[in-house]
Amino acid sequence: EVIEEGSSVLDIGCGNGATLKFLKEQKNVKGEGIDISQEAVKIARSKGLKAFVADISSPDFRITNEYDYIILSEVLEHVPNPEEIMEKVKGKFRKMLIVSIPNIGHYMHRLRLLFGRFPIQWVYHPGEHLRFWTVKDFKKWVNYLGFRIVDICTFTGFLFLHKFMPNLFADSVIFLLKEIEK
Repeated sequence: EVIEEGSSVLDIGCGNGATLKFLKEQKNVKGEGIDISQEAVKIARSKGLKAFVADISSPDFRITNEYDYIILSEVLEHVPNPEEIMEKVKGKFRKMLIVSIPNIGHYMHRLRLLFGRFPIQWVYHPGEHLRFWTVKDFKKWVNYLGFRIVDICTFTGFLFLHKFMPNLFADSVIFLLKEIEK
């Protein structure tokens, strides 16, 4: 809903290109994808998408073009230097930065802590997630980095409660961000 018809989009951490393919088909976007996985990029390209292999956490990585929208979907928690990634996207999007993160404040994670277990934040191996945020912590973090939150969308969680209490009931959260004007 947020991304306008015919916009330019950079999907950082595009994986197999599912999001870009959807946006291309539904919104006729001009999209590019970046992912660290050669296999994922190969799959994205097989779908007719423009995708590149790159390590966004590398000091040499630069975004050379400007886009209407940049997407970081479930990416920041995987990199050792998310602050540097957020700095690299500054000035590279015209309309919106779209960031989604898992919410470590979700009630199931809290219950695990209550019973002496660390919240499960990985799918394939325990070292998969390097950084953890609650919704409240992420709000403060992005503001500190020079972004303002335009809107917050929850898309998974307990019944309808994730809409009203995202810090407790949203499993994952999408933040729509703009740079704070100086």
